[in-house]
Amino acid sequence: MKHALAIVLVTVVSTALSLAVADMALEALEARRSLFYTNLTPAELAKLPVKTSGIVSGQYDDDIIDLPFHVAGKSWLWAGQNGRTVEFLVKGRWNNIGCHDDLDYPISSRPAVLFLGDSFVEAMQVDLRETFHSRLRHGRFSERFDVWACGVAGWNPGSVERYLNDDSTMDLAALRQLSKLRPAYVMYFVFIGNDLRDQAGVAFEEMTESAPPCRAPVELTGSLFWSKLRQVGDMYLTRGGSEFRCIDNQFWPYVPAIIPPVEEGWTATFTALDRMKETLEHRGARLIVAMIEPYPFPYGRLAVERAIRANYPGGKAVPLDLSLPLKRLRTYAASRGLPFVNVSDVVRECGGDDEYYPYDEHFNAKGHRCVAEYLDSHRDTLFP
Repeated sequence: MKHALAIVLVTVVSTALSLAVADMALEALEARRSLFYTNLTPAELAKLPVKTSGIVSGQYDDDIIDLPFHVAGKSWLWAGQNGRTVEFLVKGRWNNIGCHDDLDYPISSRPAVLFLGDSFVEAMQVDLRETFHSRLRHGRFSERFDVWACGVAGWNPGSVERYLNDDSTMDLAALRQLSKLRPAYVMYFVFIGNDLRDQAGVAFEEMTESAPPCRAPVELTGSLFWSKLRQVGDMYLTRGGSEFRCIDNQFWPYVPAIIPPVEEGWTATFTALDRMKETLEHRGARLIVAMIEPYPFPYGRLAVERAIRANYPGGKAVPLDLSLPLKRLRTYAASRGLPFVNVSDVVRECGGDDEYYPYDEHFNAKGHRCVAEYLDSHRDTLFP
């Protein structure tokens, strides 16, 4: 009996140690691939409280960021932070209608493709030259089209549709000039992470507030190894909860259950896309729908489960179906006769696992290059 218990104990301890070491190795890999990114010169960096290692020496949002929000002709400076570590520090400029570009729109009288979306299209995480739309502009894609791109953090189909129709209630005045552009094609990127949530109004927040107390994740304090050992033990050797309200609500569209706020979000998203389609077709343009998923969903079930187990132990037993948003959005696009692009497939075809910033969770330069290469190679089928 004692021998059997000893074997069990050794097995549990060795398993925990192995998982801890494996998890630390994964974190080390993430640390190696999240090097500090900047397009500032050494002289410009020297004027700011940032070391080239990316360690903040002051309150970064007060001392570093300079962000006139989508004000035509203004320059800006934006930082991505995890604790005291800066992943990126990027400077840029808003063009004549408040988009991240050094060219004003329209560029010429040639046919144009306009890319619209939220912060993934806004692309303040990388130098303009490394954005997917700038890469397209400087490649074969530009042989047929001018390339325009406009994104705003927090945008959703409803807000974009209102800007396209010059709605006077929208507060970013420069961007209302989108209504004057006449592109041949418009690709709208639906971001599953917040488009549904934003379209549903306060419904997501109200349901989150109604959640029972959720168990907090293990805090990484003291020795890294023992902290990781405690975290891994909590991640894999405890039962965990099955309350979907205990996971980040951007993951709710993946839960195979009827969640009222999610359904409200889908309904509002499809209604707004229908209005956008009608507006564009009236102007002679064609709408194309693309889908971006939150990190780490494009990298598969194991990556998603690890993230949830580490950060949301109160919901780590919640079942997820990673195909649900894809099925909903692809079915919608097919029913309207709209071309559809699943950006997660694009990312996977690139063959890597580092197209997003691991903490900021937006595309890095590699992610933008990946998207640009796909759109360029499919330019004749997507934009005939």
